[in-house]
Amino acid sequence: MIFVQEEFNRLTGQEVTSEVIWKYLDTIYDMDVLNENEDLPFSNKQSDFVLPNDYQIPSIPLSLPATPATPTKSQNKSTKS
Repeated sequence: MIFVQEEFNRLTGQEVTSEVIWKYLDTIYDMDVLNENEDLPFSNKQSDFVLPNDYQIPSIPLSLPATPATPTKSQNKSTKS
């Protein structure tokens, strides 16, 4: 509908809302019957999206360790020659 509205406005030089266009279409077509007869090339059933396992990130623990990690003495020593 956005394309139809933009093209109409561009070609006529008028600013017409999509609501006005829908109201006009409703006067020349039985929109309820058209909506009932519309064949969709895909399922219109809504369902929750689930990311396939191949694309899921491995779960990361949400809890933090009880004590922060501290460097060991061997990591604190600097080597002097």
